[in-house]
This record gives sequence, C-alpha cells and structure tokens, in this order.
Amino acid sequence: MAIRVKVPKEIKDYQEKLMGGMSVRQLVFFVLAVLISVGVTAYCVLVLHMSVDAAGYIVIPLLIPIVAFGWIRKEGMPLEKYGKIILNYYSKTGIRIYQTKERSNLNEFRKKRFQKVKETTKR
Repeated sequence: MAIRVKVPKEIKDYQEKLMGGMSVRQLVFFVLAVLISVGVTAYCVLVLHMSVDAAGYIVIPLLIPIVAFGWIRKEGMPLEKYGKIILNYYSKTGIRIYQTKERSNLNEFRKKRFQKVKETTKR
C-alpha cells in the first residue's frame, strides 16, 4: 500500500499547518474573528437588547475583512502587502516621461529654430 505525500513545486508556497489544516497566520486571524464575534454579539444582546439574529447582521460584515486578511493571498503576497502596493499605485503620481525637463528644453529649441530671422538685403 503506497502513501501519497503532496510536495509543493515551489518551496515558498509551503505553509506549515498548525491546527485543523490552518497555518499560524490563519489560526491567529480565526481566533481574532471568534473573539470579536463573541464580544460584539454579547454587547448587542446584553447591552442593546437586540436579538441574536439582528446581532448577526452586524457581526458578519465586521468579520469578513478580518477573515480575508487571514486567508486571501494575491500574487503570493498577504492581502495587506498587496493592498498597500495597489493603494500606492493608484494614489501616487507616476513618472511622466513626456513632461521631463529635457523634453521641454527640446520644444523650446524647436520654437527658436523656426522663428523668422531678420532679413538682410544685400545687393
């Protein structure tokens, strides 16, 4: 009887599974999500006197980003690193090659070259 072992092709893709098939990062975000959900639900039910169903409508949108940071990886990067790169890309001005100093000097040179020169009359 043969035993199959999954071997990742790239060593960087390997993540050690700690408990329940979750990596350390996923486990930390899962525990954080559980603590926040219990706390917010208890506050809504005990202090605000809401039903558990109504508290669930508040808790679920709060937990989606927390769980996403634990599980989603884009281009091999954690979500916060990828998000920072995307935010910098869209918020900062990139290098504008067509507005460089050398280019503007070239345009001024062309304007001067094609200006009408004083005509001299020699006969």
